[in-house]
Amino acid sequence: MRTKAIILTTLSILLSCKLMAQGLLDTTRTQFMMLETYGTAYQQGYDHGAQKYREIAASLERYRFEYIEYLLQSAGTDLKYKDFKNFLIHKTDMFQKLEEESPEQYALMKGIANGAYLDFEDIFCYNLNYDETLWIVEALTSKDLSLQQAEGHCSHASFWNGQQNKIVYSFDWARWLDGTQLVWKMHFNNGLEVLNFTYAGIIAGQGVNNYGVGFTAHSTMELQRATTNATPSIMNYSKILLSKSKEEARNMLMKTHQAAPVAYTLFDRKGTEVLECGPFPTQHVEAPNQMLVQTNHSHKNKAFSAPFLQMVDAPENINRKVFEEKYQQKAILRATSFADSHQREKALLAIFSKEDVRQSPEVLKEKWKSTPAFKPFHKDNFYNNFCTITEIGKEKVKVWATPGEFDRFALDFFELTLIR
Repeated sequence: MRTKAIILTTLSILLSCKLMAQGLLDTTRTQFMMLETYGTAYQQGYDHGAQKYREIAASLERYRFEYIEYLLQSAGTDLKYKDFKNFLIHKTDMFQKLEEESPEQYALMKGIANGAYLDFEDIFCYNLNYDETLWIVEALTSKDLSLQQAEGHCSHASFWNGQQNKIVYSFDWARWLDGTQLVWKMHFNNGLEVLNFTYAGIIAGQGVNNYGVGFTAHSTMELQRATTNATPSIMNYSKILLSKSKEEARNMLMKTHQAAPVAYTLFDRKGTEVLECGPFPTQHVEAPNQMLVQTNHSHKNKAFSAPFLQMVDAPENINRKVFEEKYQQKAILRATSFADSHQREKALLAIFSKEDVRQSPEVLKEKWKSTPAFKPFHKDNFYNNFCTITEIGKEKVKVWATPGEFDRFALDFFELTLIR
């Protein structure tokens, strides 16, 4: 069976020889795993699974035992991965929503599962957003374990001048994925090309396409969540990367009803904006001064945000007892993580300016390292970083990336030629 998969993948690559004239990723000098695929969503997912099946299978085992069962045990239960999987697949409608609302993402994920000869439902669980995973654990155990790992969250800064946009981003994800960081260049039959910075077996992480449309994603510390009538956020990650304009991606996000509250920074050459999505109406946040920073607190959703900002900036003016009664007991515990996020955002605003659109990647990297958004690797960290610097100009998209924090690895370079 494995031989058959390899033969099919080889034939797919040979049949795509005309597309390959556009230029392959250089796989000889990089710190990442590399993958280049062609064709339909299903074919590209299948080739992903077939070519990276060893890495996916090993990572899936770590996911089951080092992540899910560890979380369930940390919550004081004897529940197993099978209980988590059963709840997600049968007690929520997220798996059903995947097929109903996201046919291309369904095809990508189904292709990965088939190409790697792995269970489709396992691959779906494996693709679940960090926050959604913890909320399924909370639904099973009544304990919010995200409060114990509040420091592991993403940070973003971008600057633009009408001619180009530069984006610096630290993408934090669970550490059991370390070693599976993947640069996946995707070629679709309609001419769309995507630089997808993700992990083996996961359909999208962060990235940009040859229409100059890209995104980064951020938790928002919101208390709201949904396990029914809600779209898994990984579907929207992928849909943004397949969008041909920022407007198309924005319109999609404005209509979504998403399981996990996530702030998307949506960008193209002309600028960056934020859309805060979740199990509530999407909120749109603009940045009028040619610069935007985003960490992990929501700017516009709910009254939840304003009291936290007041608590951070003027804690003596907040009656904590009233706040706790109003926002649930666990809400007060989020104050530490929210304060940390707010301080990161203020520090980024203090050190960067819109003039940084002219700076080189090396200068931006060093400036980033002087802020609280820089989190040096530590053995006790529950998360790993995946950092990128993206430049969108009139003709090219250029990305400098490292499979860890900026102090651990050199920057690898990737680019796309824009469709005019």
